[in-house]
Amino acid sequence: MPRKTILTTFLFFATLTLQLRAQAQFYTGPIATAMGGAGRAIGSPSESAYLNPASLVLLRSYYAAAAMDWGDHPNDGSRNEFSALLADGTPGESFPGQFSYVQRRDSTPNGFGANLQDFQLGVGYAPSDVLGIGLSAHRLLYLDNTSHAYTQNNVSFGTIIAPMKELAFGFVAYDMLGGDDSVPQAYQTVPTWAFASSYRYGANFVACLDVVRPDKFNEGHRMNTQLGLQTYFRPDFAVRAGWQWREVGSEEKLISFGAGYKGPRAVGQAL
Repeated sequence: MPRKTILTTFLFFATLTLQLRAQAQFYTGPIATAMGGAGRAIGSPSESAYLNPASLVLLRSYYAAAAMDWGDHPNDGSRNEFSALLADGTPGESFPGQFSYVQRRDSTPNGFGANLQDFQLGVGYAPSDVLGIGLSAHRLLYLDNTSHAYTQNNVSFGTIIAPMKELAFGFVAYDMLGGDDSVPQAYQTVPTWAFASSYRYGANFVACLDVVRPDKFNEGHRMNTQLGLQTYFRPDFAVRAGWQWREVGSEEKLISFGAGYKGPRAVGQAL
């Protein structure tokens, strides 16, 4: 018997960032990047796989999303990224799931280049109306321009708690199995903890505060503090801003801005 399926496609997502690089995470996505890296407690459908697998329980349909990101940093060099995500959060499904793919190409000022690919599967479960949990597994492939190749497998676990409609909290443990010491430090999977909160005011304003702490290559257990704001001028157009106090690595205070347009939905039939 035919049933309707909805494919939500983000036709345009433009993000401007100022010297903002994710640390201890391979990828965050354009929405979180524009919000200073924050967003683990808001459950963005197009970035649930990258930020917090528990936010899969907030999906209410099929989702497909893709994004591209490129830029230059005075110290890090150039970076180009492409991501694609498919997720199924159809109402009635006990375990919403997702598959995502990310490819990143790095090039440093001294001529070193690397290509990373990340394949990820995730699943969520909501044991109650206020609690969601999620688990994701990913396989990271690394190849540099000196013919070194490495493979890493890891898992992440997340929770999201919403004691009231306006307020939510999140916790994520990334790459809990640790990293492979045979892989260059810059590309190892790093066990990392993240605590997040979000507050919604009305239907058009969201504020997020996340704290992220890597547990490896982090002398003094320093943290990155991320603050993000999002507002909708209309249902399909959002403006975002973010601020990050980065203590991990070289200490920096960074700002970011972004704008997003959510295009029309494609409605079809499926058996």
